[in-house]
Amino acid sequence: LAGSYSPPASVDPMAPVAAKEFGLTVNPVTAVPATKMAAAFNRTGNRVLGADELRHYLAHVAALENDLPRLALQLQIVTGGQRMQQLLRITHADVMDKVVNLYDPKGKRLQPRLHTLPMLPEVDEILAALMLVNPPAKEENGAEAALFRSRGAIVVLESISNIVQGISDAMLAKELTDAPFRAGDIRRTVETTLNDTLMVSKGVRAQLLSPGLSGVQDRHYDKGKHLAAKTNALRLWNDYVADLCLGRSAEVVVHSEPASMVAGG
Repeated sequence: LAGSYSPPASVDPMAPVAAKEFGLTVNPVTAVPATKMAAAFNRTGNRVLGADELRHYLAHVAALENDLPRLALQLQIVTGGQRMQQLLRITHADVMDKVVNLYDPKGKRLQPRLHTLPMLPEVDEILAALMLVNPPAKEENGAEAALFRSRGAIVVLESISNIVQGISDAMLAKELTDAPFRAGDIRRTVETTLNDTLMVSKGVRAQLLSPGLSGVQDRHYDKGKHLAAKTNALRLWNDYVADLCLGRSAEVVVHSEPASMVAGG
């Protein structure tokens, strides 16, 4: 059948050394129903938390007893819905006076893309709390240890996802939400609010959330960090969250002193 044959591993220069002795003459992956698999596992979610749901979610996060999951979920909020797997990899070396560096491996790139965020007071507060939990340390290879480490290893993404699931279940039981939600829905909720309520442009949201920027301009020409635009967007978002936690109207209000997320707002 067309497309079913692939060169033997022994003559494929891209094949790993371990595969050269298997004597493969056909591609076994062609038997996998790719379309069916994609339909089952690559579903686009559409769940977005409303303002009241988000407020209750934040209250449940603030009430978590375990420091690392609580700080991870709060850091995701104050940084504008960053991918949790990027946040969990932050090291002491990534935290600087005015910025914090994340690394985005998404997309077809050999090296992760540097994703720089401004150090707002809310972000600085949570990172400072993390440094008290996990002071600076070195890995065996000399690299800076991660801020989200427990028992010598980085906190796994699945454990954070399970905690969000637990919050969803608790809110359902208390009738604080009408539908379950998962960890990925928090990121979608932030971006939807940035667009619908705070009127942050698509271009700024793309730079802030780093959703696999892959256009020709982004890949080859636009190498700026866009810190001013990111700062303005994060300031709008964190002021919105502060108002939400304080029970104020969901209007954009500029605050001189942001509410503390670590203390639960």
